[in-house]
Amino acid sequence: MGKGRLLRAVRDRFAASVPVIYLDCGSPVYADRAEPEPDARSATTEVLLR
Repeated sequence: MGKGRLLRAVRDRFAASVPVIYLDCGSPVYADRAEPEPDARSATTEVLLR
């Protein structure tokens, strides 16, 4: 979906004036935390996924 590209652009543009942290949630380091949680998605997210 291009989320990583968008976040890198925001970081590159604003990192000098605002603290911005890039965290790659797709990294295997975070795989144990990536399990779906019941009711973790909002109704808006559910509509967008359809």
